[in-house]
Amino acid sequence: MKKIYVAIVVILLLIAGAAYNSYNRLLTLNEAVDGKLAQIEVQLHEKSELIPQLTDSVKDYAAHEEALFAQITEARTKLAEAKTVAELQAANKELDASVDKLLALAETYPELKANEAFTAAREELIKANNLLAASRMDYNAYVQKMNTSIKSLPDSIFAGPLGYYNKEYFKEVAGSQNLPEINY
Repeated sequence: MKKIYVAIVVILLLIAGAAYNSYNRLLTLNEAVDGKLAQIEVQLHEKSELIPQLTDSVKDYAAHEEALFAQITEARTKLAEAKTVAELQAANKELDASVDKLLALAETYPELKANEAFTAAREELIKANNLLAASRMDYNAYVQKMNTSIKSLPDSIFAGPLGYYNKEYFKEVAGSQNLPEINY
């Protein structure tokens, strides 16, 4: 009888040890994913802060494009208010589409294409998009680790009860990192 109690205690200790290890592993991965998402949010904010420089340089040449400027402002507001990964993706896509229209508009104004402020703002925006792409890949790598861990034994047994579920990938928006080329 004593052997049965010892066996039960050993099994319970093994289960407790596996739960402890799973909890720590999932906690570490979850924090890493949250940290990587926070980094993306900061970069999206920095990217959004570059837009007024770009629009100000265009306003001097195309002041009649008020609807486009309002669209860009609305897209920036949505990005600032986004809370989830899906909302961030959608807001970033909308902002990129608006900025693409603004950059395409610059094609019709040769003086604007030669404007130093416009060129500098555009280059900063390209850099911001490149940093964002790198951060998105880093975030997605950690999401993959987290989601794989949640689906693997023994973590899959403990993930749900411990409150850990699959994380959402931050998908690249088609064309978001390739701003229209402006020929000089």
